[in-house]
Amino acid sequence: MGAAPAIVVGTRTARVSRTEAARVLDRVRHLTAVEALFALRFAAGTICPQVARVLQDAMAVADRTLEPGGYVLVISAYTVDAGDPVTRVRRLAHGSADWITTQTTAITIELSPLPNAVRKD
Repeated sequence: MGAAPAIVVGTRTARVSRTEAARVLDRVRHLTAVEALFALRFAAGTICPQVARVLQDAMAVADRTLEPGGYVLVISAYTVDAGDPVTRVRRLAHGSADWITTQTTAITIELSPLPNAVRKD
């Protein structure tokens, strides 16, 4: 039985600050995915639910691609970079308009599967 590959999932359009997203991910790094999701769901702040969504997507991909049972998923790495800008039009009076561009953040989470017997608490 070979080593299972790492699962890498991310989003390019999270509307959060890069520094705050990195700070939140630094707190949950090296935790199991279930513990990290629990910590993010019940933590205070507006950044945590958006990061929890990315983690939940990574867990869903891991559930589909890995063979069932026998693994504990651990957050092994993450990256937080500049994402794609989101542009929209704001209507103004007298038929004019303004372009509003919002910078977003790209969040990528890597989950590494570990066998149950190898995990150390």
